Amino acid sequence: MGGFFFVYCYESKVNSCLQNSHTYLFLLDSAEPGCYFCNTVKTTQYKVLNESNHSGRKRITMKKFRFCLIFLLTWFANSGCNKLTESEPMPSMYEMNFNIRAGLSPGGLKDTPGCINENTIASYVEVTLFKQGDIAPSTVKINVYYINGQPYTNSIKLLPGTYEIQEFIMRNDNNTPDNFGDDPVIAAAVHEGAPYANLVTSWLTKDFAITPYKKNMMEVELVCYDEANFTSFGFEYFKLDQTVIREQHFFGDLCIQNVYDYYNSPYSQLLGGNANLLLDLPAIFQIEVLRNGISTGTFNNNSITGISEPLKVQYADRLAITDNFEFKLSAMIRSGVSFQYQYLHSWNFQDSEKIQAGTDGVVDFAIGNCLPDADLVLPPVVVPDCEISKPNGGGFTTTIQSVVCTNNSYRIVLRVEHDGCGGSSCKELSHFSVEADPGTYSNVIAEVISGPMTYDHTIVMGPNLGNSTPFQGFKVDNTKNIGGGKAGIFTVSYTLTTLQDQQVLAKAGNSLQMASFTLADFTSVMNCNHTGCK
Repeated sequence: MGGFFFVYCYESKVNSCLQNSHTYLFLLDSAEPGCYFCNTVKTTQYKVLNESNHSGRKRITMKKFRFCLIFLLTWFANSGCNKLTESEPMPSMYEMNFNIRAGLSPGGLKDTPGCINENTIASYVEVTLFKQGDIAPSTVKINVYYINGQPYTNSIKLLPGTYEIQEFIMRNDNNTPDNFGDDPVIAAAVHEGAPYANLVTSWLTKDFAITPYKKNMMEVELVCYDEANFTSFGFEYFKLDQTVIREQHFFGDLCIQNVYDYYNSPYSQLLGGNANLLLDLPAIFQIEVLRNGISTGTFNNNSITGISEPLKVQYADRLAITDNFEFKLSAMIRSGVSFQYQYLHSWNFQDSEKIQAGTDGVVDFAIGNCLPDADLVLPPVVVPDCEISKPNGGGFTTTIQSVVCTNNSYRIVLRVEHDGCGGSSCKELSHFSVEADPGTYSNVIAEVISGPMTYDHTIVMGPNLGNSTPFQGFKVDNTKNIGGGKAGIFTVSYTLTTLQDQQVLAKAGNSLQMASFTLADFTSVMNCNHTGCK
């Protein structure tokens, strides 16, 4: 049974007939099938152009055409065929951007703003999204770029609707952009209720809506990632496959030669003051963990409670592959007049191997010779003896402790000590004076280091200091409880515009107990400590 109907052709072939966006009369006749172009010649008449092998076909009148159309509609209704229509347009998609912000830093780990800044070079973020109405979440990777050290994500295009962020993880591509399997995690968002939740102000999961014709943007807070603290983030979809979290414990001793070298240092701050410093100090140290040459975290004991307890170092060992670990030890050591971490030693091992430790399971190390039975004994760190001391008399000694040049001015610290002698030749100090040219000194501060010394916090700025002082300058006045049988230490700090010869006077009773320092003395201390002008 034959029949025909109308169809729209869009540069497509229908029974070997190719035309552009025109109406065709398509003859469904087993004897003479064909596709014929219908063109309006007049308002009252159509013609049918046959294919080349049907050139003799007659014109059909409007009446016949109408009859064919009625037949077509009847046949189409009876046959149940669907009408061919234009394809539906693709739904519109709209852009979404994420602004990345640093949360607070977990204790013992690297600083969070530092771990996401441009020096780290994050390559992309891996975001797990769930769109309302979908069956399952999907994961997208979005490239990261930096503006003034602040990371931002490129735009992604999403369909309108409500989305939920279920994971947000920042990664580095490890210089293998085509291999995602070796990309280390730099930072990640934290889930509500997780141990790190107090480090951020908003948590996963987070909802956002994609709205047409609107700039869509969301801020996400990240915390520095360390595999040893994997569970602290509360991950739901991000899993560590076949990984064991291992741990080792460390404790160190720092053997020093002179407690004065560590006055007002991080050690005195953590141990409760200079009076608690000993020649054998619990070391302030840090251990950086490297796995296959890549840093995975740094642990330190730089806290009041941490300095007196073994440091626990946790790290992730992947069972499916061989992991080569390096633990890099650095300790807080005096360098010149400052204190900073200095690298001392590395332990290297593989997978489940452990560093040699004592029966208590703690790896003990000593910097110096005060603990010869430690698991690791390192050479002592020698602090150069740059100080220059001069005796005042009456049990008093004055020392140039440091000279630091900054912006062409000089910050000087003098240390004054009394050995505790008594009697008529060792009287109590009443004031301490320092010679300086008028107009060259400022910012004078006195600080008691040890002993019962007191003073009424009076700094007489001179330049004239009265009949009891035979030079111009400044003095710490109305001192008590140092000298006269009472030992003690205090410092005097001040700033000079230029180095110069200076005398100091420890006035005790009727004695003018003086010491003199030359410009060369101050210069020598400065150069020895490498604290000269840059």
